[in-house]
Amino acid sequence: MYQQQKVYIPISDGGVTVKTIKGTGYVYYTTGRVYSPEGKRSNPVRVTIGKQCKDDPTCMIPNEKYGIYFAERIPEELLVEPKRSSCLHIGSYLVIRKIIAEYHLDQIIEEIIGKDAGLFMDLAAYAIITENNAAQHYESYGFNHPLFTNNMRWRICPLLSTESGAD
Repeated sequence: MYQQQKVYIPISDGGVTVKTIKGTGYVYYTTGRVYSPEGKRSNPVRVTIGKQCKDDPTCMIPNEKYGIYFAERIPEELLVEPKRSSCLHIGSYLVIRKIIAEYHLDQIIEEIIGKDAGLFMDLAAYAIITENNAAQHYESYGFNHPLFTNNMRWRICPLLSTESGAD
């Protein structure tokens, strides 16, 4: 997966090369060498670290391998953690949402609890899915699953922390 942020192509002694394939420049980093007895020479082992920008040949759009080999060069904008997972586990959510809609549980819970009805349903769904009532992993659940709260906001328990979670 390629990022959307441009970075300068790293300069190293023979370690970074650009190879054009079908009009697109790919930036490779040499991670090592393997000796070939047939050719009696060592061949480089290369990893793709990004795509060269067409508008500026000194820049590239990095992929995840860039972060492995050039972690110290990653701009602050790329170090920000995502607000939600790029892959949500939606199957169990659809089943629980169907049950809630059939029995009008969302309306009943909202009458009883008020504005935090979505959080209550999220915690109930979390307990059903994990088959446990320990909410210590609710943050990772909220990151990876669709939620019933408005705008799918997940948050740390307000009694334990002052953080409001992700927007």
